[in-house]
Amino acid sequence: MREPSPTNPRPGRRSLSAGGFSLLEVLVALVLVAVVLVSVYRLYAQSILMDRIASFDTVAPQLARLKLAELERSDSAELRGGEGDFGKDFPGYTWRANVEASGAEALGSPGRDLMRIDLSVALEGGGLFTLRTYRYYGSDVDIATP
Repeated sequence: MREPSPTNPRPGRRSLSAGGFSLLEVLVALVLVAVVLVSVYRLYAQSILMDRIASFDTVAPQLARLKLAELERSDSAELRGGEGDFGKDFPGYTWRANVEASGAEALGSPGRDLMRIDLSVALEGGGLFTLRTYRYYGSDVDIATP
């Protein structure tokens, strides 16, 4: 009878030093890879969302200030509200302005001298920035309703 060799102590069985992976090792490796890939995908999706939010938080206040300046320097003696978009330069962004007389009791005149301007900038798919400001225009300015 022949004795087993030192590299293969039991005939018919593979030794632990032989190459290859067991099914359990392959499954564990696949599970680890799947967990890592799902985590990376979620991180990527979250970073895209954060980039979109940061972009909106930067652009929307600037667009609101631009539209407010445009409303204030209109040629007519009427301060108008309204709504619209920002054209092809800022696709998806829309604005809406509401102008109302606000009582100026602190100034001693409850008339139409103090105007409240509410200006909202919205982005399709989410995002809303609202700016409220008060401006004193004197009695020579009328409020026009859109």
